[in-house]
Amino acid sequence: MTMQNTYIDNPATTLVRALIAYWGVTTANGVAGGTTLVSGVLANYPSLAGRRVQILDGPAIYCERTVAIHPAGGNTITVTDPFTDNTGAVTQILAGTHFCVLGLTGGGVAPGPPPPSVGLWMLGVCDPAMVGSTVTLVMPNLAGMPDDIFNDDFYAEIIRNDNNVGLAPEHEIRLITNYVGATGTFTCDAFTANVEADDLVAIIHHSLIGPQLNLISTLVRAIFDIVNAGLVTTETGGTITTDGTEQNVYINNTPSGVFEPLTVQLDCTNMIAGDSLRIRVYYRIVTGGNLVKKDEYVLNGAQDPALKNIELEPNRFGTQVTMERLAGVDRAYDWSAFVRV
Repeated sequence: MTMQNTYIDNPATTLVRALIAYWGVTTANGVAGGTTLVSGVLANYPSLAGRRVQILDGPAIYCERTVAIHPAGGNTITVTDPFTDNTGAVTQILAGTHFCVLGLTGGGVAPGPPPPSVGLWMLGVCDPAMVGSTVTLVMPNLAGMPDDIFNDDFYAEIIRNDNNVGLAPEHEIRLITNYVGATGTFTCDAFTANVEADDLVAIIHHSLIGPQLNLISTLVRAIFDIVNAGLVTTETGGTITTDGTEQNVYINNTPSGVFEPLTVQLDCTNMIAGDSLRIRVYYRIVTGGNLVKKDEYVLNGAQDPALKNIELEPNRFGTQVTMERLAGVDRAYDWSAFVRV
């Protein structure tokens, strides 16, 4: 430990040694997922696992985490949870970052952590050297437990795709079928895309995976869909000239998510006596289903008021509004649609 600017007879010296086991500067970049820091001098120390490490400058300043892995003689500390900045965003610890490892007594090192134990929920970090795979996950911070202890009783959920946040296999859950304690290697049912280096993985006991969780997951996804769909109200519109056939006024045939069509407005100023116009509203209510008619309106003659509002309902699979001249002369009609997307 470097006691910079502190004389040996300074009363603070003993206190600092009691509180800090090591402080120094990182000599290489940690992983992008924010779970490691690297300092060459750490190789001179016994295991610091179980201690608390605090970042002293940079974006993650004052962030404090528990050391999960630091083998004696190793230059890399792996923490239980990623370092974050003051907004909570995961932050990579870069070379040149000052940090300290908190101590317990007179500058010495506390006994190593107890042997690894199995919990109902554990966080794993994929090894930076791991080869991408849909079925094999290597997580050294979860090594050291008995072989096969997770088999068929635990699930793995990818909670962060480190190099493609938000994309598969993020949030996918698969059954664990094999575990090798010496290396922390998990074998799972296949994910839809490769799990790769530095991905974050939750290991979950089957008692926490059941109909309730499936229901909650479905509801959460639906809530996010609705929230995303409600962020912005947009408008589209134009002019349609009738031709005696059923014509689309507004259609959202294959929406990408839950959306909320609000209103279609139709300007019927040009209608006169003898004109007849039919308006129909269709909805698709299942994936791949037909657009099914729900409402129909017929307008005859001159209209007062001339502006008509066609109210629409929230929908997931498609909405269509049409118009058709039944009698009279083909005329131009301005229209506008308002949708929350």
